[in-house]
Amino acid sequence: MNTADVKKSRVLVVDDEKNIRLTIAQSLENLAVEVDNAINGEEALQKIKQDDYRLVLLDLKLPGMDGIEVLRKIRGFNKDLKVLIITAHGTIENAVEAMKLGAVDFIQKPFTPDEVRGFVAKALARSEGFLSRLHLDRSKDVEQTVESLLAGEPARPLPSAKEQSPGYDYEGSIEQVKAAVEAYDFDTAASWAQAAIALDSSRPEAYNLLGVLLERRGGRLEAQRYYRAALALDPTYKPAWNNLNRSTQMWPAGRLDLGEGTGGKAKSKPS
Repeated sequence: MNTADVKKSRVLVVDDEKNIRLTIAQSLENLAVEVDNAINGEEALQKIKQDDYRLVLLDLKLPGMDGIEVLRKIRGFNKDLKVLIITAHGTIENAVEAMKLGAVDFIQKPFTPDEVRGFVAKALARSEGFLSRLHLDRSKDVEQTVESLLAGEPARPLPSAKEQSPGYDYEGSIEQVKAAVEAYDFDTAASWAQAAIALDSSRPEAYNLLGVLLERRGGRLEAQRYYRAALALDPTYKPAWNNLNRSTQMWPAGRLDLGEGTGGKAKSKPS
């Protein structure tokens, strides 16, 4: 990221816990961003209306107005402000609604300074002009790979295509998925997730994200197949476990787990 761009960035941290606000501010010192704080939703909304922020780190669990309601009110007057959700739980409540409102990054407490810096740096890098529109339908190829995984076979590489992921590696394609969600362009988000699978069909993150996108539009049973495909690749990948367990309940509680970052780090299977 361009250092000059970072120095112009103002970040608002919305959390009622003082130690969390201090930890985040200290974690971002190396990025040279200007950090401001709010302890509840009402204060946050007032500050956002008065000041120019590029990113808001928003805790879901706030006194009074909760984080989703704050996000919904933000979108009433600012549809472009980037919002990173902070949660203290392994699964993300109301994440379907958060995705519809353009929030795609979730960071779980407790977090390390490196994790905070990484999330913020990537979010700020997804500035205006970052998103590359991609109209790509590899759904048939991806579906064949999912079928192979569900049958206990190794991940099947997708046939190469000139447009599969122009100029981007796997991690870059995942960042494009997030940028597309932030732009409310869910078709482009699905195209980039398919492109990521075309680049590396052996990693679970893109399958999980495709499942989330499918579930967002009501395809719960189809989404479950993608969560299972992700788990066939990595049985310890917690986001897919969370999503599969929730979506197979008779009355799903509306919790989706988008995954924390794109590094493919294995997470322990929940007990």
